[in-house]
Amino acid sequence: MSEQAPSPAEGGQTPPPGSQQISLQQINQQFMHGLQRNFDLLGYNLAAIEAVSPASYDAMVGSLRVMPFAQAHMNHEQVHAYSLDLVLKQTLNDALSMASACLDNCHFFALLVSLQNVGRVSPEEANKTLNERQKEFVDARFDVKFNLLEKNFKVMCELEDALVSYGMALQCLAQNGGNVHEQVADDNKELKLEFKRIEVIQPPAGSPADAKPSAKLATYSKAFQVNQRIELHKSDILAVPLTLASFFQELFSGIDRFTRSAVQAQQAPAPQA
Repeated sequence: MSEQAPSPAEGGQTPPPGSQQISLQQINQQFMHGLQRNFDLLGYNLAAIEAVSPASYDAMVGSLRVMPFAQAHMNHEQVHAYSLDLVLKQTLNDALSMASACLDNCHFFALLVSLQNVGRVSPEEANKTLNERQKEFVDARFDVKFNLLEKNFKVMCELEDALVSYGMALQCLAQNGGNVHEQVADDNKELKLEFKRIEVIQPPAGSPADAKPSAKLATYSKAFQVNQRIELHKSDILAVPLTLASFFQELFSGIDRFTRSAVQAQQAPAPQA
């Protein structure tokens, strides 16, 4: 189900600034297309899980008349819950992998912009700086990447906490049997997961008869107490890539604002002595 994009910093030395054939639009298209494929596969997998009946499951696992270790065989209800748990883990892992790769690519692009037309710096020096700073960013912890973007390029992402909480949830699912542990809980002794969804707004009373409902992207959350097992409805799992899409657009908009500001500063006439 994974759709991952390579970081431009991977694979050796980076060509000098100015020789890159890269645009923010290309990065946008690359990640949004990959995210849509991820969403489609997620929807397909969830639909497939729901389509399996107890009878069809029993017929399939019994078709060979033998099992590897029948004592550990799960019934339909058990394997249904187990499958949803696996899909949830994979969905969160995919979201974090794509978010990290997108951050790496956007940081690389912002670095290229910031190093354009830097006075009194040779292409070799600029290239060295580019590689060193990009490596520092790629190697940084996921949450630190957001701090570096804000510090270096004034790019802020409101959904940072939502994505970081996905990482905490994944840690609980992988290491603590799916139960929230105190290390990831907030001051209220809970782990809050945030999602995006479409809300339909009905026309107010007294509107014309042909008035149609409107829709907006809204935020909702699910909170899990310490020692409570993290379990999400299928609609919540599907909302993870939708939330990631909102994050991508937020990130691309921030990088675009930085780029426009940097270009304007480079084009501004030098102050008279």
